[in-house]
Amino acid sequence: MSIWGMPSVEDQPTVTLVRWRVLRIKAKKISIDLVLGWCIEDGHARMSTPIVEHNAGTRSLTTRSGRVYVVQGHPGYEDDAQYIAEEHFGRAAQKAIDVSAEYFQD
Repeated sequence: MSIWGMPSVEDQPTVTLVRWRVLRIKAKKISIDLVLGWCIEDGHARMSTPIVEHNAGTRSLTTRSGRVYVVQGHPGYEDDAQYIAEEHFGRAAQKAIDVSAEYFQD
């Protein structure tokens, strides 16, 4: 499987994810929360930059890059998104904790 870059935040400021989940990854001495899932706008798996803000009412997550991720439905597992996380973070992604419930009460 290939991993390629995403459109810029200016070109795609908001995306919608299904089969999403929020993972807490411990990398080196810090923990970061990322959202992973399937982007319905372009039909590809996505992994965000670290989450900096969330809004339970609009079911949205804003990341360090400034992109807004809107999550649809219940949290779920997306194989391709997990692959991206493991390619980027290695073993830390395999040990990540699902913290979706800390953001959204489904």
